[in-house]
Amino acid sequence: MPNLAANLFSISGPEARIADFISNNCTSDKRGCIGLNFEKTLPIPGGLGQDETRRWVREHWGVSWFNDFQVLETSATSLRLRFTTDWGPPYRIYRHYAEAHPTLKIEAACIEEGNELSWKFVAIDGQVEETEPEMTDDFYYEVTGEDRDEDVRMAAYEHANPSSPVARPGRHLRLSVFSRFGAWLLGRGHQ
Repeated sequence: MPNLAANLFSISGPEARIADFISNNCTSDKRGCIGLNFEKTLPIPGGLGQDETRRWVREHWGVSWFNDFQVLETSATSLRLRFTTDWGPPYRIYRHYAEAHPTLKIEAACIEEGNELSWKFVAIDGQVEETEPEMTDDFYYEVTGEDRDEDVRMAAYEHANPSSPVARPGRHLRLSVFSRFGAWLLGRGHQ
């Protein structure tokens, strides 16, 4: 099973250019764009076997799949979404967007905690910059919209890896709302 990567994507620009982008790259309903559609952007060639299709998708999109779109903002001149991919960002799709839509400002960010990946993409006037910023709490919140809860993540890790040198038996966690869940994670039963 792949690690899930959280992605934040936004574009802004002239109304006609945003409409063109949405028409050619998004799945839409009566409300407008409800998510990016990579197959609409770079269609998978017909006649490929299952393994060939997987390989083609990975090579051309940078990821194998995408889902869980959340529209954060939409207007005639901008679009902002959150979604999930496998292992990392769909960087090849973003590079394609920058080349095909040089008049749009395109910004994207991705985190994948399992491999400590943090990545940022900015394209302005067709100029692309890709960076790997430090995974700070602020960057995490910007991408996921959630606070990092180190205690809950550590409790899950310690429960799954009790012999790890990172695990600290008897460690008391401040789990507040998650106290019953946290107790289960620690194997202590409901308290």
